Amino acid sequence: MMNTTNKSDSRKLYLDFLRIFAIFLVLFTHTGTMGSKLYTIAESPLLRILYLYLDCFRTINNPLLFMISGVLLLGGEESIGKIWRKRVLRFSLVLIIFTYIQGIFACVIQRDFSNFSPAEIFIKMLAQPVRPSYWYLYSYLSFLAMLPFLRAVSARMDRTMLIYLLVLTIVVQDLFPIISCFLGIEKVNFNFFLNTFYVLYPLIGFYLDKHFEDIRKNYKNLNAVLLCGSFCGLTAAVAFTLHMYEKTNTWTEKYIVLFYTISAIAVFCIMRQLCEFLVSNHLISSAAKKRIKSFSEATFGIYLLENILERITAVSYRVFGVILPSLPACLLYLAVTMVLGWGVVSVLKKYSPLGKLI
Repeated sequence: MMNTTNKSDSRKLYLDFLRIFAIFLVLFTHTGTMGSKLYTIAESPLLRILYLYLDCFRTINNPLLFMISGVLLLGGEESIGKIWRKRVLRFSLVLIIFTYIQGIFACVIQRDFSNFSPAEIFIKMLAQPVRPSYWYLYSYLSFLAMLPFLRAVSARMDRTMLIYLLVLTIVVQDLFPIISCFLGIEKVNFNFFLNTFYVLYPLIGFYLDKHFEDIRKNYKNLNAVLLCGSFCGLTAAVAFTLHMYEKTNTWTEKYIVLFYTISAIAVFCIMRQLCEFLVSNHLISSAAKKRIKSFSEATFGIYLLENILERITAVSYRVFGVILPSLPACLLYLAVTMVLGWGVVSVLKKYSPLGKLI
């Protein structure tokens, strides 16, 4: 999510598209019954299923962001000291500063600063995110601290290791929850070190980017296989979520992430091929590339300021909702939020001390 891209001419345009798309899905995740959770209030069975498919699909947002980080950071070489000075310290400052910004914003909304305590906010920050969505900041810090190990692992990854990693991932993340559902138990008590956001997806992203041409040559029907696998995975997620609702009359998110690794890989690979097609056929101008780059570089700031931006753009949802169904109104409202965020973050980058952090 951070702007870690190379400023050289070798900039990978598909990563910019992926980052913008992933952040849009992050914002969509937080829309509740305006968008991502429409299926919980839908009266039409068909609409309920369609909305549920969309909610299952949006879960690829964070895997995509960590895959992007893997592409950008795992191939480098830095000392442990430099990683901590250049990356961990910067991200720690982001966490601390925006935690306090959120604390101040909450007081402004409540029009009450009487309970504002810098010490208490700092203590709370150590225990948990000040905003639920800020969990990503903590995970990203873990990723940065693990960089020396992940770089060593990624340098030795070959096709066999990738396949082994994917098999383990699907067994633990997807098949074990299904087995636990059939057996009526909470979970199958097995996990492994690599099966975490900040380890698994950076490794997958790095390998796919580095060996993509070989993968495409060896698997001629790659897109068809990925799309089919993604659809089957999403269908399983929808089916088990509906099954649990019919069984308990309560919606649960336990199964909406089933097989989302497959969907994330599909979007990652197809987006790369699409961008390569657009660039090779000169369908994207230099001016457009600059705007896409600028938008992409603003996404981290948009994520950090999401709730503040939405406080301003919420009126757009109400306006769109008068003339449009809930889902398209929500998508347009998020588009307005991202465009506003692009403008705000661009100004902050240019004129404020925060510019070097976000």
